[in-house]
Amino acid sequence: MPNKPHKRSIKSWSLADSMTGYMWNWHVYTGRQDGGRASSLMYEVVTSLCQNLYGMGHHVYMDNFFTSPSLFQEQSENQTGACGTLRASKLDAPQPVKDAKPKAGDDPHLCKNNEFLYITWTDKRKVNLLTSIHNGSCFLKRVRSWASQNRLREVRKPKAVQLYSQHVGGVDQADKQLKYFLVLHRCLNDYERQGRARSGCPLAILECLARLTARHFSDNPELAVTRTW
Repeated sequence: MPNKPHKRSIKSWSLADSMTGYMWNWHVYTGRQDGGRASSLMYEVVTSLCQNLYGMGHHVYMDNFFTSPSLFQEQSENQTGACGTLRASKLDAPQPVKDAKPKAGDDPHLCKNNEFLYITWTDKRKVNLLTSIHNGSCFLKRVRSWASQNRLREVRKPKAVQLYSQHVGGVDQADKQLKYFLVLHRCLNDYERQGRARSGCPLAILECLARLTARHFSDNPELAVTRTW
């Protein structure tokens, strides 16, 4: 991984609570099985992480590495909502989403397909969002603009984009909490470091998060899934 600060590490998939960062489930990536495609790999990763949460009405947020209409259909059939950014180049993305090119300041482009909503909106760059739990409503947000007289202007931002930004950082928060309590010797191998990071040194903070989460986990159904190194 030449673009990462640590050139060699172990990849893992994580599912965490969006408010506390409590890591609900995680898997270590051991390689692609049976020569499967990357799309089927992401499908299997998300469904396996969420397996014990199906039927409870939770909402899962993910980035464009995981999002696909087929995955969202599986989540919906298991009474689990989903929201995530979408790569318009994916084969199963609708053609109107691929062709949509709104400019900055324009209203979002909406495309409804069965129970799923595709949102295309441009702020500093174009954002494609797929969701099964939001509608196309917007709110006015003030942003800086040197071209305006008072250096501020109002833009219409989809509420789904705002909620996605709010909830998708659950795993990042979990990793930050782990780093505060992680003391590793420099001679440890990668597999030893990974094991202690997930189950050894930060055990106290995970237990603390578990106690905090137990009080609101049923009332806060927002979870985030991502990949970490």
